[in-house]
Amino acid sequence: MYFNGYEVAAMVCAFLALAFLVMGMLTDTDYFEVGGMATIIFLILAITLCVAGDVQTKNEIRSVIEENYEDCVFADDSTFFWNDKVYEYKLNKYESKVNVMYQEGGTKKVVTYDLRK
Repeated sequence: MYFNGYEVAAMVCAFLALAFLVMGMLTDTDYFEVGGMATIIFLILAITLCVAGDVQTKNEIRSVIEENYEDCVFADDSTFFWNDKVYEYKLNKYESKVNVMYQEGGTKKVVTYDLRK
């Protein structure tokens, strides 16, 4: 199983927050200080998990496109070039499929691929 850097950071934050909470319960330290540190770390954890999910989704989209369009070249966030044509891609509203759109003969074509999550 592969973890990206954001997922590793999230795991570290979760461990640190748990350690601060346990330390606050088992020692005679000031609960406000320990609870404050744990709260800050939980907030960082939440932000990190959101970013990790976005990174994972983008990696999955690129992987699916590269499988179906070998040697494609990504241009920006939502387009790529393949066989001298410009393709645009976008997630569906449930974020379970990616739609690849292109022009052919004056009409817009759409191909849908499932994401493996």
